Amino acid sequence: MMDTITKTVRALGINATYLGYRYLIEGVRLAMEQEDVLLSVCTRLYPAIAAKYHSTPDNVERNLRTVISVCWERGNRTFLESVFSYPLTAKPSVSEMIDALADYCRSVDNPQ
Repeated sequence: MMDTITKTVRALGINATYLGYRYLIEGVRLAMEQEDVLLSVCTRLYPAIAAKYHSTPDNVERNLRTVISVCWERGNRTFLESVFSYPLTAKPSVSEMIDALADYCRSVDNPQ
């Protein structure tokens, strides 16, 4: 699972030089394990990631927004749209990005 998430995030053009890289991978992992975590991003997801990396929820949110902006502005837009399975007209939010990545990684790990 982690290998699929890491390869997918890297294919989007997000690399490990950003703090948000680790946070995004952890967020996708958590969303794959417990889908309902995306219903409470601010109260469950950000604090869980912050606790693991000894950070704050605000810092986690800021760094996730940064890597999503990097992906949107300089990343692999074609692959990003294939992850979402539809053309994007605006930069995705953190919860949209994590949800789409979790769904994509699930489908790669368990093709039907």
